[in-house]
Amino acid sequence: MFKCSTINTITAKINNVILVGDELGIREIIKKGSHTHDEAYRAIASNDKFFEDVVRYTRYAAVCEEILQFTPKILTLISFAMYNLCKHPEYLKPLRDGNLKSGGVLFNHQNNELPLLNSFMKETARMNPITIFGMPRKVMTPFTFSDSTHVPAKNWIVVPQQCMMKDPRHYPQPQTFDGFPFVTHGDEGAVSESRLSHPSWRFPFWGSVKQACPARFYVTDMTKMIVSQFIMNFDFKLADENVPGSFAWGPLRVPHPYLAFLLKERDAGLVPEDY
Repeated sequence: MFKCSTINTITAKINNVILVGDELGIREIIKKGSHTHDEAYRAIASNDKFFEDVVRYTRYAAVCEEILQFTPKILTLISFAMYNLCKHPEYLKPLRDGNLKSGGVLFNHQNNELPLLNSFMKETARMNPITIFGMPRKVMTPFTFSDSTHVPAKNWIVVPQQCMMKDPRHYPQPQTFDGFPFVTHGDEGAVSESRLSHPSWRFPFWGSVKQACPARFYVTDMTKMIVSQFIMNFDFKLADENVPGSFAWGPLRVPHPYLAFLLKERDAGLVPEDY
């Protein structure tokens, strides 16, 4: 049984949003609030009074729908991260040490702790972008770009994110998994150069920079928490070393259906009480 008190707490909060929402009858927007979606996600995960305001004044249905919509992305990232940890067990010790040094990952920490785990997860996302292209747009009227490229109407334009995130001009040895490329080491230890939740034109995992996925903070924090729990509480390995990590289904790159992990709970003396 995978025990995770932190995840249970967050799940309870989300359920509480739904229960309170039902109680107040906000199935639709009953009042336009001034809070953005990003603020709503953070409020749902925090313990401050703003949580209550969000329940009453945000677009309750839309926020909850988007949270549930991105649950598959969370599970996919976790599966790929577990696979990479099994294939590269040398990363387990530094990740565990980083967790111990930080005191654990909390959902209301503004997403700036655990730089090693953050880098590991971002590299996992880079190597496994889930879809080979993103941001599809249908051309409604003929359009000509500044470099004279002409696109007739009724065509589709997409961003080839898999190619962009494996471009050797931007990433040294792009086909090789490197767990800690997004950190620098200084006098105070590891520091994040860029975080998983940060979109860029070199990392279009979340869409465009100007209109990035509003659920990226929720997905990032939840994924880091769950993977952190696996790292700290369990030893694990692949059930079958011959099963590949992913398979292609159209434009999707998803965890292989036969991918499975064998877990063994670590000795209690090795796991801090906070975990």
